[in-house]
Amino acid sequence: GVIHAKIGKLYLITNDFDKSLASLIEAATIQRKIEDQKNLAITYSIQGKLNSEKGDYLKALEYLKSAKTIFEEKNLDDYTSEVTLNQGKINLDLKNFQTAKSILEKTIFLAGKNNQKDILAKALIYNSQALLYLGNKDQSISAVLKGLKVSKENNNTNDISAAYHALSNIYKSANDYEKAHRYLELHTTIADSLLSIRQENLDTKQQDQSMKNYVSKEWDKLMDEKD
Repeated sequence: GVIHAKIGKLYLITNDFDKSLASLIEAATIQRKIEDQKNLAITYSIQGKLNSEKGDYLKALEYLKSAKTIFEEKNLDDYTSEVTLNQGKINLDLKNFQTAKSILEKTIFLAGKNNQKDILAKALIYNSQALLYLGNKDQSISAVLKGLKVSKENNNTNDISAAYHALSNIYKSANDYEKAHRYLELHTTIADSLLSIRQENLDTKQQDQSMKNYVSKEWDKLMDEKD
């Protein structure tokens, strides 16, 4: 079951959704049969991501809810936080702002407790967006600044860029166009820099080959485990 779930995750990385789904269904069938609850929850979590990537948010939330239930029963907070982060992001995309806020606040608590800085930074930045839409500008700024601080500590350039973009949106909504422009420039500078680095290091064909090499190596590892 674990092997099939890992294969499903690899297919998801390469956007082969049909093969990913087939592997994940097989994984879940085996895990249910042998009552491997922890790994079944991990499989459900991957299925949630798969459906989210496909734009089927309601089905994604169903799988994430099933995963979360098992993780909570097993007191696996470090797994629960990633699931709730994804739940919060989906609800944000669906414009369920109050629900997103509640879920993301739980994520912030769990990630902080378990020292999961990457999840913590993203949850704070996402939550700032929910707070903004709910009309809590000051709380929104506070959340995103905390997220920015954690992102800098993590040296996570993508999250830093996301935080600046969120700050730009906050100040734009408050008609403070000077600050909005300043933070948008910071976001754009980082985003352009990241894009430039990717283009300099890898053209499209090289990127595809790099991904194929990664998947091939991971596939070989999985086949070794299977044997």
